[in-house]
Amino acid sequence: MHYFLSLLILFLVSLGTYAQENSEEEFITMDNTANGINNEGYEAMERGDYEQAKQLFRQAIAIDSSAVPYYENLALACQRSDDQAGLLQCYRMAKKNIPDDPNIFYYSGDVLQNAGRYQEAIRDYDRAIELSDPEYTDLLHFFFFNRGNAYLKLKDFQIAVDNYGQALEVFPQHAASYANRGMARYNLKDKKGACADWQQAYNNGYKPAANYQNKYCQ
Repeated sequence: MHYFLSLLILFLVSLGTYAQENSEEEFITMDNTANGINNEGYEAMERGDYEQAKQLFRQAIAIDSSAVPYYENLALACQRSDDQAGLLQCYRMAKKNIPDDPNIFYYSGDVLQNAGRYQEAIRDYDRAIELSDPEYTDLLHFFFFNRGNAYLKLKDFQIAVDNYGQALEVFPQHAASYANRGMARYNLKDKKGACADWQQAYNNGYKPAANYQNKYCQ
């Protein structure tokens, strides 16, 4: 019998959401360039008018679909308005229009994982890793870590262990990877390995790991 521990440490950095409306309303702006429309959308977002902000960000994207910041702003506005369906659509657009940006696929994977669509999330993490240059991708250890989280939620514990190990190869001090790898190892009946990982998680700053050691490692 496996012991699927309830705590899962997540690091989900999401750009936001894209809302699909039944009808589109075009806002007339003082500056009709993509950047000008984006700036007006940002101002609308900051004053809390998220629907107008989203419309403006969409207009900016319609003019220049290759500008990552426009998707980031659109996503943030939709995230603040709790528009989960829109969040998914935002990343579908971004992946289609900017197919070579690993971070886009990483963020999309996080959104899909939050929606419980783990296999789709894994495919996006796979693509993010495939596109990454290890020397220049600051988030690379999170690509492996969050892919590991998706496998952990699917109870595919050995593959989760492997992914956390890859995250630690990139960033050996990543406490969350040790903590979650400990959970996966415990479910594989590797108590010794789990307890060693929880000790490393504690040593690298994740103090709640002491609770796991006290409960499962005595």
